[in-house]
Amino acid sequence: MEHAEKVNKDCILFLQAEWSKEKEMLNLITPFIQQNPQWKLSLQIHKYLGVR
Repeated sequence: MEHAEKVNKDCILFLQAEWSKEKEMLNLITPFIQQNPQWKLSLQIHKYLGVR
C-alpha cells in the first residue's frame, strides 16, 4: 500500500502476477483486490493466448 500513497489519488493502480508464479500469486492478489477495490488486476493476455 505504500506505493499507492506515492501517486496521485486519481491514478489507476494495477497488480500483475509474476508469470512464473502466476497461480500462486493470483491466489494472493485476488483477495487483496477484493479487499482493496482501488487496485485492479492486470493480466498479460498474450501469454495466456500463447502470442509473442
